[in-house]
Amino acid sequence: MKFLNLIFICFFSGSCMAQVSLIQDIATGSYDSNPTMLTDYNNMLFMAAETPAYGNELWFYDGTSVQMTLDVYPGAGSTFQLIFNQHGAVANSKLYLPAKDSPTGIELYQYDGSLLTLAYELTPGTNGSQVRNLFSHNNKIYFTASVSGAFRQLFKYDPVQQTCKQLTNVIPGSIIAPPTQPFLFNNKIFFTMGQDVSDLYAYDPALDTTTQITHFSHTAHGFSGQPSFAIANNLLYFGAADSNYGYELYRYDPVGNIVTRLTDLNAGAENGISPDNRSIEAYNGTIYFSGAASAANFQLYAYDPVSNTTNLVSTVNPGGNAHPVNFTRFNNALYFVADDGMHGNEIWKSTGSSTAMLLDLNAGVNGSDAAELMVWNNALFFNATNGASGYELFRYDETNGIADVRNGAKQLLVYPNPVAEKLMVSVDPKTTGSIEIEIRNTSGSLVFTGRWTHVTGHEQIEINTRALSAGRYVLSVKNMNGMIANTSFEKR
Repeated sequence: MKFLNLIFICFFSGSCMAQVSLIQDIATGSYDSNPTMLTDYNNMLFMAAETPAYGNELWFYDGTSVQMTLDVYPGAGSTFQLIFNQHGAVANSKLYLPAKDSPTGIELYQYDGSLLTLAYELTPGTNGSQVRNLFSHNNKIYFTASVSGAFRQLFKYDPVQQTCKQLTNVIPGSIIAPPTQPFLFNNKIFFTMGQDVSDLYAYDPALDTTTQITHFSHTAHGFSGQPSFAIANNLLYFGAADSNYGYELYRYDPVGNIVTRLTDLNAGAENGISPDNRSIEAYNGTIYFSGAASAANFQLYAYDPVSNTTNLVSTVNPGGNAHPVNFTRFNNALYFVADDGMHGNEIWKSTGSSTAMLLDLNAGVNGSDAAELMVWNNALFFNATNGASGYELFRYDETNGIADVRNGAKQLLVYPNPVAEKLMVSVDPKTTGSIEIEIRNTSGSLVFTGRWTHVTGHEQIEINTRALSAGRYVLSVKNMNGMIANTSFEKR
């Protein structure tokens, strides 16, 4: 065993051991397959993915390998468009997706396990109705679409009757933003639309009526995101904007039909929360969100309904805008994508009491640009790049008993994190010769550099960490060929 009188790093926070792996390089080499529209159907994970030979088509992962279902749009033509933060929906034992073939534009399609066929065509011809925001409830499919180029509306499709009904009547000019992603709450379908996509609406399937819940006085910020919803204690939380407070956090109580503003985080008319997709989530009864107390400086915040207080959970990026998005609950923790200013967009994990970068999948300032986070089969799946592949499908799994980072063929094993006095380190068996460590603080200043030689495969190195002050650091490991891996860690 070798010793170094400073610190190395646990790759994952807490005491859990975990594994991150590239599921399959669908589009080999640096070409991006960009898996999107991840949807659970028939105990398999379906997705749209692109290859040079087949274009963007329907694929599935069965737990062993990723395979293409069929080439609907022959050759390199694409059945699907590359659209992020969209999903398929399941009803009547079929998977529904926005798709096209040679005679149609983007319309509502259905997959029965064998064939992908047109379910309903709102706009005949090649232009299509640009179907988006699919959602399933009570064996019906809800979605937004633009009929013959008109303003986007909310629709409901009945797979049994094969009928489609328009549920909104958005008039351009009077309401400038169309309906957003539908969300189920209290047996009703909620969505926002209106100037700054803020006014709250609900569709009641039992009464077959659409009702405006609340209206805000607006200034034309022109938000283009997909505002998020979250539920806690039978209350609905969402983001909305008005002329006096900007974009802030609100709560809807169905008892009494009451809407209450909860924050004015960025005082006055500036935005206090992000209007971006999946930037609000309920976790352990608390509402977490991407918030900013000053302009364009979004960090991780939380609203506590019990104490009626808003608190800064973590300054993910001390020097700028962390922009947390894609909030996802998994294994009693909250996961999200953020930029700490040194690693680009990577996945982070928070338990409320501790927040740390989960992994630095693509070492360096560019980051892995992780997106499309989804929990399936007790693992967290996402679209990202490790720098060696293009944007492909990855999996984070906490059941394998190994903490590793895969960046090309290199591997680094380190534990524990947070660290107090000692930390154990081992590297890939293929790594030999000299290894160099650099440690920087959150301001980017180099606080340590060290080198040692003759490292053999998985030889453990014990490092004394007592000299470090409490706080967060970034550690990089290099060999003669360059970077093995880098990550952040906490010193208690």
